[in-house]
Amino acid sequence: MEVLIRKEKISEKQVLDSSIQEKIPLIIFRGELSGLEAITKYLRENEKKSYKEMSFLTGRKIGTLASTYKKAREKKPGFYEVTEHDYKIPLGIIRQHYSVLESICFYLKEQGLRKIDIARALNKDPRTVWTVINRIKGKIQ
Repeated sequence: MEVLIRKEKISEKQVLDSSIQEKIPLIIFRGELSGLEAITKYLRENEKKSYKEMSFLTGRKIGTLASTYKKAREKKPGFYEVTEHDYKIPLGIIRQHYSVLESICFYLKEQGLRKIDIARALNKDPRTVWTVINRIKGKIQ
């Protein structure tokens, strides 16, 4: 994000505002792709975002996003089938210092969801969600 602020001459508030406004469906994290792979695939194919736009929204380097997208395309060909009724989360919750899964689980927990409900929503083992939430709590303290 700091690189974007320096190179594009925009404020941190503008970066955060745009990434908070951009929403991604939770259903994309239910498959076999990693969190970042799912995000890059969804933004690139479903939202038709350029790598520069994706970099702006995620705070990740363009090269990282390009290689991640290539891997995602190999693992899961085709578009995500998303409906307007799918639960969406703000892209701005994804932070560079935490894993995508940590960010999502922590956000959903802060929204009042129980760990078992988060596990169901993400198609993860409840023990995985418990571990991830406790790990991020340790990083925050």
